[in-house]
Amino acid sequence: MNFENAVFKNRRPILISLSKDRVRVDSFNLYHKENFVVGELTFGFDESIDGSIKLEKLSLLDASELMGVKFPVKGEMSGEIKLGSSLKRPVLRADITAKGLEYMKFKSDRLTLSLLYSGDKLGLDLKIIDKNEEILSAVADATIKFDPENMDKSIGRAQYRATVKSKGVDISPISVFNEEIQELEGKLSADLVAEGTGED
Repeated sequence: MNFENAVFKNRRPILISLSKDRVRVDSFNLYHKENFVVGELTFGFDESIDGSIKLEKLSLLDASELMGVKFPVKGEMSGEIKLGSSLKRPVLRADITAKGLEYMKFKSDRLTLSLLYSGDKLGLDLKIIDKNEEILSAVADATIKFDPENMDKSIGRAQYRATVKSKGVDISPISVFNEEIQELEGKLSADLVAEGTGED
């Protein structure tokens, strides 16, 4: 991580209010160069929660520099993450979009990711589009009990089903997972269905 010389700023005051039944944080904002996130959160003393964080603009190249990755990622990401219900039974929804993605030889005009976790049910929908053609789609559903103290066991007992379809995704980024592979070329076409448990 290269956070030592990074500068993060609040450009607007962050407001915190306290009442007899809740704490509320308004106008949360954090800027780094021209990248910024904004958000708000309400925490009830009955353990209820309601909040959101918006990624108004995030340069993946700037993020790569902060993380000190060997091969930087290019592109711009935006989206929103919402949290609601209660600490014991949270509801989480995330909608993320990335445009102009470039990583090694992989390129994509647009990537969209939607994720919803509610009532121990997790749903994920990923789409990658390049030159107006959907080159990869992944849809997954899982049942995962929310248990902060025993999440390893919950993940191990999770039941899932996933479908992945690809019409030709560049596989060069896979080489970063194995230092012995100097370079990897080619495209992957697939039509896969997988189901089971986290322990499989």
